[in-house]
Amino acid sequence: QFIAPVGDAVVENVLQLRRATVSGVLQTMEKNHLIERLVDENDTRSKKIILNPKVISSFEGHFAKIKQMEQIMVEGLTNEEIEVTIPIHPKKIKKPKNLLSVFRKD
Repeated sequence: QFIAPVGDAVVENVLQLRRATVSGVLQTMEKNHLIERLVDENDTRSKKIILNPKVISSFEGHFAKIKQMEQIMVEGLTNEEIEVTIPIHPKKIKKPKNLLSVFRKD
């Protein structure tokens, strides 16, 4: 589920972008009602980012489609062929580069 609120700094670190860039993108996302930025209860100087419930629902639908595509891609492959494919699979990437991974709570 995508429920873990995070701060701007986490987004900056995961995406390896400058503060000004992240701030501009987050402001646009907030303006378009994709996220909410709430004052952090523990530190009133910072804000926590929360995804809009409609966005979460949309993301979950997209992830279900991606999982279906993954199953189709390995259908008919031998275990050996799948093992060769796995090292380049996105789940094996150590530093995720997409914004959704920041909010993911497994």
